[in-house]
Amino acid sequence: MKRITPSESQRTSASQPTLRKAMAAIASAAMLLTIVPLGVQTAAAAEPTFTDDGTVQTYAATGAGTDVLGNKTDTPDVASDKYQVTINDTPVEAVQYTAKGHNFDIASFASSSRTPVVKVTMINGEKIDKVNIYPERYYVGKYEVSADKTTLTFKMESSLFSAMVMINSGDTVNAKGQPYLALINDTIEDKSAAPSAEAGTSADEQAWGYNEATGVLNFKTFAKQYLESKAGTTLPDGKTTVKKQEAIASHHTSLWNDGKGTEVGGQTATGVTSEGRIIYGKDKDGNVVTDAAEKDTVVSGSETVTQVGYPDQRAMSDDDATYALQAAFDFIENKGASLNTLYFPNGTYTYGGLDINGVDGSKVKGGTLKIYADEGALLKNHVQPYREAQEPAIGIWNSKNIELSGRGIYDGQGAKNYSDKNGNTSGDKNDAYNSQHQAGVMVVQSSDIVFNDTYMRGAKQWNWETHTAKNVTFNNIKGLTPYEMSWGDGMDFASGQNLTVNGALTFGNDDTFASGHYNPGRWFQPDKPDLYNKMFKFNTDSPNIQGYDNAVGGYDAFVESHGIGNDAWDTADSHDITLNNTLGWSFSGGNGIRLGHEAHGYQLKNYTFNNFNSLGFKGGGRAITIQNHTDIYPRYENIVIKDSSFDTSRVGTNFDINGADGSSKATVKSADQQQNGYRPNPDGSNADYNVERLPIAKVTIDNTWFSNANAGFALNNITDATVNNLYVGGKQVQYTNMAKFTKNDSVANLAYTYTDADGKTQSVKQNTVPTFTAPESDTVTAKSDEKLSFDVTVSDPDVENGDNVKLTVSDLSGLKGATFDAATGKFEWTPTEEQIGEYPVTFTAADAGAQAGDYDATTKTVTVKVISSKSEVKSVAASGDAYVASWKSNKNNDYSTNPVKKQTDGYFAVRNADGKGLLGEQNKSTSTGDGTDVKLGFVQFDLSQFNGKTPSLAQLKLTLIGRRYDTANRADEQITVTPVNADKRLDGTAFDGTLSGMTWNTRPNFDAADDATTASAAFDNSNNEVRNDVPGSVLGTTVTVDVTKAVQDALAAGKTTLTLAVGGKFANDELYFVNTKGAAEGRYGAKADQAPTLDVTLPLDSGTTKPNPPATDVPTTDQVPNYTKFEAIADPGTKDKNYFQPLWYAKDSDDATTGSHIQAHGGQVITVQENGQTVYYWYGEDRSSGYYNSHGVHVYRSTDAMNWVDKGVAMRSIYYDASSPTTATSPTCTA
Repeated sequence: MKRITPSESQRTSASQPTLRKAMAAIASAAMLLTIVPLGVQTAAAAEPTFTDDGTVQTYAATGAGTDVLGNKTDTPDVASDKYQVTINDTPVEAVQYTAKGHNFDIASFASSSRTPVVKVTMINGEKIDKVNIYPERYYVGKYEVSADKTTLTFKMESSLFSAMVMINSGDTVNAKGQPYLALINDTIEDKSAAPSAEAGTSADEQAWGYNEATGVLNFKTFAKQYLESKAGTTLPDGKTTVKKQEAIASHHTSLWNDGKGTEVGGQTATGVTSEGRIIYGKDKDGNVVTDAAEKDTVVSGSETVTQVGYPDQRAMSDDDATYALQAAFDFIENKGASLNTLYFPNGTYTYGGLDINGVDGSKVKGGTLKIYADEGALLKNHVQPYREAQEPAIGIWNSKNIELSGRGIYDGQGAKNYSDKNGNTSGDKNDAYNSQHQAGVMVVQSSDIVFNDTYMRGAKQWNWETHTAKNVTFNNIKGLTPYEMSWGDGMDFASGQNLTVNGALTFGNDDTFASGHYNPGRWFQPDKPDLYNKMFKFNTDSPNIQGYDNAVGGYDAFVESHGIGNDAWDTADSHDITLNNTLGWSFSGGNGIRLGHEAHGYQLKNYTFNNFNSLGFKGGGRAITIQNHTDIYPRYENIVIKDSSFDTSRVGTNFDINGADGSSKATVKSADQQQNGYRPNPDGSNADYNVERLPIAKVTIDNTWFSNANAGFALNNITDATVNNLYVGGKQVQYTNMAKFTKNDSVANLAYTYTDADGKTQSVKQNTVPTFTAPESDTVTAKSDEKLSFDVTVSDPDVENGDNVKLTVSDLSGLKGATFDAATGKFEWTPTEEQIGEYPVTFTAADAGAQAGDYDATTKTVTVKVISSKSEVKSVAASGDAYVASWKSNKNNDYSTNPVKKQTDGYFAVRNADGKGLLGEQNKSTSTGDGTDVKLGFVQFDLSQFNGKTPSLAQLKLTLIGRRYDTANRADEQITVTPVNADKRLDGTAFDGTLSGMTWNTRPNFDAADDATTASAAFDNSNNEVRNDVPGSVLGTTVTVDVTKAVQDALAAGKTTLTLAVGGKFANDELYFVNTKGAAEGRYGAKADQAPTLDVTLPLDSGTTKPNPPATDVPTTDQVPNYTKFEAIADPGTKDKNYFQPLWYAKDSDDATTGSHIQAHGGQVITVQENGQTVYYWYGEDRSSGYYNSHGVHVYRSTDAMNWVDKGVAMRSIYYDASSPTTATSPTCTA
């Protein structure tokens, strides 16, 4: 295998036609990446054999070399301390991405092979226990781990230039294991085709670094000459002059200094002006330095003072090439007859982004302006001069015929630019309404643009975006911002026409791809209430008119320089947008694909996704969402998604594609056309007009893979829909039960098909899987030495049509003596005293398809809880509960009063957040500006009846309603519970235990301790989704948590009330449970017995159920008599000196030799036939604790009416208080 390392000697002078030929080859290679059918990729893998003879080239260190002034620069990149990577045995350095968190290390290289062999060795001492390689559909079973569990080996998938490796991340994407590893496999670049750095022979060419023979301008030489020249110096083109940074004396006319008293937002002002300052940093005393003469007093590292607003501006560094870059574009344009290429040699460049504004490349030599960033070049954004600036890493505005190439890196430094994303160490606060919307790469109102191998990292918001962009090709692009940044789409083609992506890798924190989000910068405009009310408080008594005026000045400055307002970015329908061979990851937000968020009356049609792969998204709740409920319906036509995959482990919906039903129209109002950038009336009048809300003409989902079999699918209002070769959970859907997708009547024509083993297209077969009908409960209680028997039954309507169901049970060896008859469904077990505990038993029902292995069988796990026959279980309903939420607008909500005009008083919700404790209780902020999203439930129980007792077991039982729509379905869901011991609330007031009226800010201030906090058993959080805070129905799953220690501790401390806090175990999983009111009033279909309950198990010897002993003056015996005859004894009355208490005992079991005195007062004996034998049952009132505190109706069994066996209490009283036998109330036995 041949290894190539970077070498300047490989770069030679080349003609521009050669460069164009090389770039065309790169584009062709990207377009010709093979799209392998999904069925092939998921076939069983053969024994892994990993060999490849491709050549590998490593890259030069990014940014190493010099800056534009010739000063030595080192790479800012730091090598991974977790992964050692080799590609075809060539070492490739993985680099840490840590601008905001550390989610990825990235290894980039070039190779002549599309399937190189990757070896990843752990160098941090970690062992490899679990491996996920993405896109997962390509790599299942196609890797190996070394015997010592330190090295992973696999071959890269041929159709993609990238892959993601997650080691020990768990079963859900982004669960743990960060940093992950990303691999980028570029094609090997022909260095001979790169631009020449050599200047021409004339004095001007030598001084300014250009060559009219080759058409190249060397920007490093040009910028150095520019920065060392005096302001006003004229360049050799005779037109361009040198500009230096100057203070903005007073910003230009805005709404507030026009002298006319213009009124906006109810506020009026005249003659507002501002004097701009250049801010150099802070001195040792923390004072802001604005005098150039005092620059030497600035403390190093303080240069990027936070929160700078227009007309103030941060001082440029000595090597800042922002103005030099604009001069270079002007210079090339002015010398267009001989120049056409802007070349960035390796090294470091600091500037305000690659701002291509109003450039017409058709007018330069060869008809295309070329921009080439060499391997090792780092083009990094400075911290922008003021909050209102618009400086993406690459911005192309009102331009055409541009080609960007080369392996350099454009770094937008998004985290460093935004103070709320970097701990306020630099930059300014950003949001949709107080700063410009800007991306990593923006193409706005521009056409005929080509990107080849363009690598952008550290976007400020969206990674790649287009607005009314036409005829744009993206070849092998990267957009890497693997952080929790807001507005973090991977690609957002808000609008565009004839856009084609041939290979892309994106990291973000929102949608992997979105389109139809027109004019996203509209909130930051002078006439928008978002700006003047939210930012500058015009709707309060203390408006910041000066601040607003300054912001408008900053906005106007950009509009003046670039000739476009924010409402004019997107001004045309979007159509013919194609994405090929892409891979995208999201930190937590968004969807896989989202179309139509706010299309403003424009149309979206002809979208095609080939080999589109997405993972990590969560916030939007869907892999694919085509929206019809926001803004003006965008009249979709023809959407194709094929050979693609979506990891839906974190969401509840695989696809949700919605057209309109044709019964209504949407009105595009005149005011929106004129003021908000909506599609103008086609007749040019700007009058109101209507848009038809019609079904989507055609939707095709073909050969597409979704990981979550429990997530749903929905198609609505479509004329022609094709769903072919759907893969769910790694299996091809051949039966309807394999996917939660049913035909909707609003879909006129649906082809729901798969390709069989013979290559023939078959319709997906209708099938219903068996469902368990008994036992209904997931928990069954058995007593020691007593037989437990129950039937396991299933229902399957397909049996009538020839289907068959096979019942099986899990291994019963741990339940000695237990039996299960699969033919009858009978489970039986007589556990012993030594087997007290809990035993999960899983029953499986497999119909014909499951028996064939086409899909998984249905299972039901029943926990058999064995308690001592000397014990009793008492169920106590909650005496109160509450629910609180910490989100900004929720902190002061008392949800028992339905504060948001929604029926929220019938449930409580739980949700934890990263780093906020075992339940989320460590989020103690009471500020309404804090957006941490935690939800806690509280339940309270009266323990007074257990005073003086020591329960052997106590279990909290809650009824699950469902999960929030954007919480992923998972079978291993858990909640956590802890006792609340607090005397203060979060707001500092006293907490007396009262839950009524509680809000987040008045919740108890407590900490959950490890030894006092318990988690529930794992449960399936289901697909019963809750939307808009209001459940539609109750799932009904019982979730049980062992709270024995909490109850025991409370009783030992003499407490009569126990308050428990309930929270989520897994961050951001939001679950809903029935509360006491919801159960009592039947909210959402809840039943009365689904209220929060505490089951307390009390041993007989605790005194609670121990019978009263016989009177001390009557005969007793230790042996249970074996009666052979019985003589009636007349009762002389209790006052008679010969009063006699019968010595009638019942055995505890058939073979017992001791027993307890029979308690069956006022009894009745009934007879039944059992297996041909007459059996007697004696029912009567149990008075073992006295007259007023009966346990209920006791029952005894006999086969001879003389010898009886105790069968326990057949019907319990509602309430029994052994500690107060003389309570002056009527008897409480309701039997």
